[in-house]
Amino acid sequence: MTRLNIAYRLLFGISLLMMCLLSPLSADGITPVESNGISVTQYWFEDHDITLTSQEALEVFKQGDAVPLNHSVFQLGNELAQAWVLISIHNQSTDSAQLRLLTGAPYSRLLKAELVGARPRILIDEHEEQPFAARNNTFRLLNSEGFQLAADETAEVLIQTLVEGPSYLPFTILTADEFAQIQQTDGVFGALFYGFTATLGLLFLLFSIAVRHRIALLYAGLFLLGLVAMSDIDGYAFKFLWPNSPDWNHFSPMVILPLLNGLGFFIIHQLISSVDAAKHTLMHKAALVMAVISLLIPLLLPIVPFSTLIQLQNLIAIPAFLLQPIAFTSWLHLGRRSYISLFALLMIALIIVGLVATVFIDVALPTWLMEHLHHFAYVVVGVMVMGIITVQLMGLHKDQQAALKRELALAQKNAQMNQDLLNAEKNFARAQRLASQHKQRLATASHDLRQPIMSLRSSIDAIAQNQTTEVRQQLGDAFLYLEELCNRHLQHAQTDDSGASLGEEEATASVEAYPASLILNTVQRMFSKEAISRGIELRKVDCSVMLTTEPLVLMRIISNLTANAIKHHSGVDGAKVLLGCRRLENGLKILVCDNGAGMSTGKIEACLLPYHKGDESEGEGLGLAIVQQLATEHDLRLELRSELGKGSCFGIVTKV
Repeated sequence: MTRLNIAYRLLFGISLLMMCLLSPLSADGITPVESNGISVTQYWFEDHDITLTSQEALEVFKQGDAVPLNHSVFQLGNELAQAWVLISIHNQSTDSAQLRLLTGAPYSRLLKAELVGARPRILIDEHEEQPFAARNNTFRLLNSEGFQLAADETAEVLIQTLVEGPSYLPFTILTADEFAQIQQTDGVFGALFYGFTATLGLLFLLFSIAVRHRIALLYAGLFLLGLVAMSDIDGYAFKFLWPNSPDWNHFSPMVILPLLNGLGFFIIHQLISSVDAAKHTLMHKAALVMAVISLLIPLLLPIVPFSTLIQLQNLIAIPAFLLQPIAFTSWLHLGRRSYISLFALLMIALIIVGLVATVFIDVALPTWLMEHLHHFAYVVVGVMVMGIITVQLMGLHKDQQAALKRELALAQKNAQMNQDLLNAEKNFARAQRLASQHKQRLATASHDLRQPIMSLRSSIDAIAQNQTTEVRQQLGDAFLYLEELCNRHLQHAQTDDSGASLGEEEATASVEAYPASLILNTVQRMFSKEAISRGIELRKVDCSVMLTTEPLVLMRIISNLTANAIKHHSGVDGAKVLLGCRRLENGLKILVCDNGAGMSTGKIEACLLPYHKGDESEGEGLGLAIVQQLATEHDLRLELRSELGKGSCFGIVTKV
């Protein structure tokens, strides 16, 4: 889902690894100090051959061949060696004191402490086969039985121990009250720390299972595995998990550390996979290889010293430090980047740097901080990482919810569009059916009208034999106009799939130039008798301009305009209708003007609508609508000008 969360977990995993590996070296332990009048000094030397006895070791100390023990970390290389420590205790008070020897380790392969002098006594006899259940007390750290030291008395404690590699082993002389206080404080701290971290780890595990996020599950496992490592370092695992199996105290790091390293590198591998493995091929493969190497290192135990393998695991954890923040930061860019997350990442880096500094640099810190530095780093880094991942996953969940809402809205919009498209298709299909029906009716009407018109024309021709040539010409023009109209309607009804009338292109291409007077003369002859009957003078002005517009179209337009002018004229004295032309720069305007009552602007616009007519009109209200439609279809322009009380003038502009 997100890389920001994964990256932080990787950083947490590697830092946890390093903390678990290096924390024994980082703690300075409980250093010998004067307490209640008790002064303590320590000296030590190394026995590489592991051959000296207690008496021989005391002789070395008496000869002054030992050096002061100023810190609690023995650096004896990776080979198993024996160290001897002599602690000189002086009771400067005036009262006797009940004292105990306390170490900073929960167990040891060999730790023998004896009180030397006039009253010799074995204080501690610990070895790798000694189970925790066999101890005299239940305190997790190695400690001795109490011994008495009189006022102003001096005693010496000789300690023999086996050391392999860097080892943290502080020695402290405490009074009985101080030891009881440390036991109580340690018990409370252990209960709080492990109770809090275990609960937090389990809650985060449940959260990871609930959100079903792979990286979150891996980090939850890493956190809980790190908690096991912490309990192993502190000795609680020896006390509660395997109290009767002391061998695990020595070999458990060789199991836990490889698992921590391997899981940390595997998480890096998964983080890079979720980002873009192609862009980080080297890191992607290296993380997987390092994870495999970490898990295979324990197989070298029969041929490589144990301490060497432990140090090798520490070295393997170092590149994990370097790769983890890179992979984690890259993963962050997949999700929500916030200043809080970046600040938390910076804090984690600072904690890691501080932890490493305490390991490799001699830093003087308070004893309690040094003893619990690994606890502090573990809790802070763990809480930060889990908090960041939780917030990030919640943010991604919100983003997913928002994306789902957007997708749902888009799906609803698409569904509505599909529904609208379906309705449009239904309406289009219905319109096609209606158009087909209208075409069929138009074709039928045109066909049915042609025969009566032909019969009527034959009859009129026979009757008009005795009429003048002018009358016969008018009748012929009228019947010819009717026949042309019927033919044209029949052509429009017989359209092909593309919507063009059959023969329309041929008709357009076959138009020859003709004079505009042809249209004007024909219209005048057609309406002259009707104009005379209404007392209107129908006059034309000849025009010789040649036109190429289809003549039937102009005939229909001019005849409709002329018919309207005659029908709607009041017929008073001096009533006139004029047909004429006006030459334009790129065309010709054919005019039909009258001196009738005129019309208002609103009435003109209304008359252009189909089936709209005046109150006194006897027609169907289609004349001007037909004129407008014909002009639009044939690239002509209709111009109207009218004034109440002065008449109207209609013009049709055509190309020449």
